[in-house]
Amino acid sequence: QCADGLGLLGFWPRGWRVRWAGFMHGAAGLTLYRERGILLSHGDLARAHRKVRKGAVETLLHEFVHVRSPRLRHGREFLALENEFRRRLGFPPATGYKADGLAKEGGSM
Repeated sequence: QCADGLGLLGFWPRGWRVRWAGFMHGAAGLTLYRERGILLSHGDLARAHRKVRKGAVETLLHEFVHVRSPRLRHGREFLALENEFRRRLGFPPATGYKADGLAKEGGSM
């Protein structure tokens, strides 16, 4: 357990940053390995979620899995790791992925 009380911040890789983009045409978030960054799309989040802040946190959790496990592709193991992070933050588990790549919640917040 880390000082953040959730066990997540202590695992954030050194030097990684989060930036905002206006619109990425279908991608709510993107992990940029070379630049050591996560790009979040305000436009796509606004389109996919009624609450941009909630969508941003969920997308950031998803991209965090990519950062921590770069070789892990979307699938059961990826979803299990994402759901562990979601559980630690009090989010309902994701049950899979929609065609646009956004996690589908199994419940409501």
